[in-house]
Amino acid sequence: MLVASIFVLVACMSAMLYKVIVSRLVGDRMLAASAFNTFGVVLITAFGVLTGNQAFFVDVSLVYACIGLVSAIGFSKFFASNWE
Repeated sequence: MLVASIFVLVACMSAMLYKVIVSRLVGDRMLAASAFNTFGVVLITAFGVLTGNQAFFVDVSLVYACIGLVSAIGFSKFFASNWE
């Protein structure tokens, strides 16, 4: 069941990546990139459960989530300052 969940997560991540590439609106791209980051965190955590090494992969997913948050804030500030 966990392997099937991982395949669903990969399918959702590929859909979000497609949305980031194809979309013309900046807001849609940022929202898709944020969703991609969220699915990535869940995928890393699920992979840790699958391999039995939860402690390491949970730490990696937390770092990845923090990097995603900082990048989302940075992009928001960048686009907000260039919008005016």
